[in-house]
Amino acid sequence: MKNKNFVRKRQAIYISPNKKSTRIIKTLMDFFFFIKVKIKMVCFSVPSIRAWQNEMIAKDYSNSYLDRMQNMITALFNYAVDYFNLAENPCHKAGRMGKREVVVNFWTKEEFDRILAAMEDDPTAHVSFSLLYYSGIRFGEFLALTPKDFDFEKNTLDITKSLQRIKKQDVVTPPKTPKSIRNIIIPDFVMNEVKDYMSKLYDLKDTDRVLPFTKSYINNAMARACKKSGVKKISIHDIRHSHASYLINLGCAPLLISERLGHKKVPTTLSTYSHLYPNKHQEVVDMMQRQHTLETVAAGASEASDKPEKNPQPQNTKFKVVSPKDKISPQQVHENDLSPCVGFAGRT
Repeated sequence: MKNKNFVRKRQAIYISPNKKSTRIIKTLMDFFFFIKVKIKMVCFSVPSIRAWQNEMIAKDYSNSYLDRMQNMITALFNYAVDYFNLAENPCHKAGRMGKREVVVNFWTKEEFDRILAAMEDDPTAHVSFSLLYYSGIRFGEFLALTPKDFDFEKNTLDITKSLQRIKKQDVVTPPKTPKSIRNIIIPDFVMNEVKDYMSKLYDLKDTDRVLPFTKSYINNAMARACKKSGVKKISIHDIRHSHASYLINLGCAPLLISERLGHKKVPTTLSTYSHLYPNKHQEVVDMMQRQHTLETVAAGASEASDKPEKNPQPQNTKFKVVSPKDKISPQQVHENDLSPCVGFAGRT
């Protein structure tokens, strides 16, 4: 196999005028320089991959950067397996290096309510943030929405496309994954707000974008609301995380959250939001404790009802035992004044 050949072809896929692509190309070139010059190998093997990984780790890169480099090299060899007859991808046996550090920022429900309150004078921003928060859709999916995607009778929203900004042009593409094509139910108060907003749009056609905004508009609206409310600023994508956090606090199952967010697999949901679940463990223990207490009380009551009552006392009459000063033995007297009752004389 001609190594340079498939490297050049693979480079062509990534080349574009941005810094990220430059880093990818540099990583690939550094890798092949290491393989050919430092360990003097012209074929790829598991030991050569491991040797390269060890050198990268020794450079004290962050876990996230190591993970990205690993993904690039793995993708490169997958391409070689598919199109250049490489027998197998050596990265699969060599294992991974680094671990992607997922940092999830989000608004609590109380913080989001403060954000909405700060947007009362901007109805367009208000409806936008309400829809983003209560649907959990991606920003590209949000921008691509058209009138026919809304079903106001069933309060549902069809997610079938996404809008991307490519070379200064708005391009409608399929959603991120096949699982992202979904139908989700939206609270009626949000749908009513969207319906009212759409009724004020002039000559709106079925194929028109309902929310023809830019990322800058949403970011600026958020910045103003955060400054006014004192709530921390997060990224637009973090509003999606806020929706997931909201559902977790409501007690929704991971499978339901995964389907609503359009994740490809449930483990994706769990790996992203697992740190939001620890408090639920205490809730589980509390529920078990409450159930145990109820069962214990019920069992005690059952045992008490099965035993014959000794020396039954008159119903609804309270007694207490006292030991008057002039008597040696205790005397049983009524707590309540029984003088109004027939047959009882008041005690002195």
